[in-house]
Amino acid sequence: MKFQYGINTNKIDITDIVNEKCLKDNTIYIPKNDVVRRDLFNIDPCPNIVKFVYINGCKFDKNIEIKIDITKKICICFFGLTRSLKYTHPSINEHILKILILNNYYFDIYLHTYNLDKLTNNRSNEKNIKLDFNEYKLLNPDYFLIDNQSEFDKKINIDNYSLKGDPWNDKKASLFNLIRQLNSLKEVTNMHSNKEYNCYIYLRPDLKYLNNLNINIIKNLQKNTFYTPIWGKYGGLNDRLGLGDKNTMLKFGFRFNEAQEYAKNKKLHSETFLNHVMINYKKVNINLKANRIRANGNIKKDC
Repeated sequence: MKFQYGINTNKIDITDIVNEKCLKDNTIYIPKNDVVRRDLFNIDPCPNIVKFVYINGCKFDKNIEIKIDITKKICICFFGLTRSLKYTHPSINEHILKILILNNYYFDIYLHTYNLDKLTNNRSNEKNIKLDFNEYKLLNPDYFLIDNQSEFDKKINIDNYSLKGDPWNDKKASLFNLIRQLNSLKEVTNMHSNKEYNCYIYLRPDLKYLNNLNINIIKNLQKNTFYTPIWGKYGGLNDRLGLGDKNTMLKFGFRFNEAQEYAKNKKLHSETFLNHVMINYKKVNINLKANRIRANGNIKKDC
């Protein structure tokens, strides 16, 4: 978790100050009132201006008391290209991160992405679009890994994943994108696999979230249960987001390891493959809605 203090155009990192002065008995407490906050932090980036506290980009004004229980730990994982994060990150803050904070949860953000310079995807009508390499910083990740997509592609023999055909019939372009996504999932899962959290939430960064995460799902989380959207199933399970306990989400995150074997018998289609991988886990539908946002800002209305 990262804390800042100031205004939109002038804020400073106070994470170390918060951990030193605001953490007691496993609770981070930041009081109301800007004057009280200024005196507590003993720092003022904008004299004579009412300031805000920002937590991973979520803004809290002087009238909001902040309490975060650091024993209520959530692992948030972002995977895949951050191709449209400048359009989607306000919805991530509003509908996911802020909901967790207001319910006193602590979270760490993990991210894996690729340093792709330009994106062309004929299926989504994205043609030679320049990507912002630094866009991932909008998420303020606590842990991140950025790989070179071209170098990863060289390691993949796509024929090993298309033994039963191309599910999208687009000269394996979409199939290659799936392989890249599965690798991104594996890498971000590797980053936290030796740590313990109360809940694990996986989100694609190119989704604009339309409604609030239902906090009761986390409060009443069941073991060995995959919480998955009611939309975007395409004959299987929505592969763009999901949440669950550690055992469940390790299975979700490491499914790249099963892809080649699966492709020997069936077409490697993203949603049906996920359904196969999660076959032994209970599924609970959740009503967290989102639309894909392309790198050019166009909206794919999934919901």
